[in-house]
Amino acid sequence: MSLEVRYSAFEKAKNYTKQYELEKVDSIVTRQEDDMLGYISAGQFATTGSNIFEGGQIIDGNLTIVGDIFANTFNVTTSSVNHFTASTNFGLDGGDTHTFTGSVFITGSESLKGDLIVSGNVYISGTTELGGNIVPKSARGATLGTLERPFSEIFVSSGSINIASDISGDPNTTLTNIGGNILVSAGGMRLVGDASFIAATGSFSYLSGSFTHIGAQFNEGDIITTGSLSVSGSTIMIGNNTMTGNTQLTGSVNISGSLNVNTHPVVLGQLSWARYDDTQYTTSSFLSVTVASGEVTIPNNGGYSVTTHLHSDIQFYNTGSQKVYAETEGDVYVMTVTFKAKTSKADTSYVRIQMDSAGSTPYRRVGKDLFFGKGNDVWHDYHEVFQFYADTDFVTNGNQWKIRANGATVDISNVIYFIQRTQNHLI
Repeated sequence: MSLEVRYSAFEKAKNYTKQYELEKVDSIVTRQEDDMLGYISAGQFATTGSNIFEGGQIIDGNLTIVGDIFANTFNVTTSSVNHFTASTNFGLDGGDTHTFTGSVFITGSESLKGDLIVSGNVYISGTTELGGNIVPKSARGATLGTLERPFSEIFVSSGSINIASDISGDPNTTLTNIGGNILVSAGGMRLVGDASFIAATGSFSYLSGSFTHIGAQFNEGDIITTGSLSVSGSTIMIGNNTMTGNTQLTGSVNISGSLNVNTHPVVLGQLSWARYDDTQYTTSSFLSVTVASGEVTIPNNGGYSVTTHLHSDIQFYNTGSQKVYAETEGDVYVMTVTFKAKTSKADTSYVRIQMDSAGSTPYRRVGKDLFFGKGNDVWHDYHEVFQFYADTDFVTNGNQWKIRANGATVDISNVIYFIQRTQNHLI
């Protein structure tokens, strides 16, 4: 702009000042329609193009800017700043740092892209909804609540709670709700001291491994055990106790008070008896033992038996192997062998019955020679009682009763074994 044009515009501004009775030219704000190129302020002249102002500028009123504001430092000293544009960007470079001193209030939704790093505490009032996982930065690097400030309740869906072992390489222990029951797998559960386990409904099952209880155990309600229950140490029962099925106790049982038993108690390792009858050979269909056959096993198929008072883990007589067995080394037994026998040569014949010896123990000494005092072809009734003890060989291999005919053929029938344990090593 030439000097002449500038001067002309200035003169117009002076006339404008006089027209509106203003005292200072530098206080006039000029307008485009007055054919003036800008405004007069502080002795400077501004045009509608680019302008550079030296010194501070004060605007008393509203300032409307169509475009961008570029500033080295942007200070706001008013009580509030209202934003009406759609832009929500602070800074244009990823390396920009924005520092806020004081409180920041956000109304509406907040969306974050990238990591949120908070140095200090985070206080949230209301419900926090997560669409992902909560994971500590490092293993065992965080806790969920504290002893002084625990959570009131934890709700877990149908998945499992996995508890890592404090021993490297050991599997995790999982807690799962299966049909209303808590399933503990791949680990054990220990109740130490005064801890208690109370299940109002459902059941408590542990699969594989063992259940170890240290300290006193108090049970309220029914205890149902399927399978074996092994107790090492003392068991104290106070109140009414009902046992259905077989209960095996190893060791001493001390009862202070009365013991009421509705049926016959089964005490393993105690006095007991059993009976086994042969139903194959009778006086009308007997077994003939020849001299040439030598020792023959006395036949007894156990077609009829009485074992309700056996009180043992084993049968005293095995009908398959036709062997007599003892339960425990050191047991003492009294055995009765009854049968009928006859021969055609009563004056020159006799029979020998005895136990066989499966091992080194000479059980053959347990036997007897029997004669026919009533004459030829007459059935004789024999009722012979023997006493013996059991060693390791007897317990392991069992024993058999043998019969040998001497002098002539002997017919036998109606064999019965009655076995009674009269002493055992526990007494």
